[in-house]
Amino acid sequence: MGQIRGDARVEPYLRVGRAPRGAPASLVSRRGRPRPRPLSETAGAGGRNVPMLLHLVLLDDWSADPDRPYAPPSLADEGFTHCSPDEPTILANADTYFRDAPGTLLVLVLDEARLRSEVRWEESRGVLFPHVHGPLDRDAVTAVLEVRRDADGRARELVSRS
Repeated sequence: MGQIRGDARVEPYLRVGRAPRGAPASLVSRRGRPRPRPLSETAGAGGRNVPMLLHLVLLDDWSADPDRPYAPPSLADEGFTHCSPDEPTILANADTYFRDAPGTLLVLVLDEARLRSEVRWEESRGVLFPHVHGPLDRDAVTAVLEVRRDADGRARELVSRS
């Protein structure tokens, strides 16, 4: 799978605390902050563009209880499920937090409109990240990708699972 492409107009605004003057009105909230939109968007329910969220999970964890929504440990520990807004960010997070994790590492592509839990876009390290304040509904998963790693365990690319 190639890079997930996003709206080039959004990228500069996701990495700042306030939208600069002249930012497109569609990308700025009433408070003058960048609208919490990821770099990747695809047509979702009803043919409208909806943000797609990305979540890292080990295959064994994802497969453990397929009849229930997925609730990662961070939900109990921190009160939300960590997600990322785009492919470069998810690969960086895979490299940082899962480099030494054994087994197959997956990326769940989530349609934000299908999630039953609230999604809050919150700043961390100068970037807005989507945090799902509840479990991940399996019917919100639109694709499951695999993180391809190099010999040193570094995350290199996302590939479709066949």
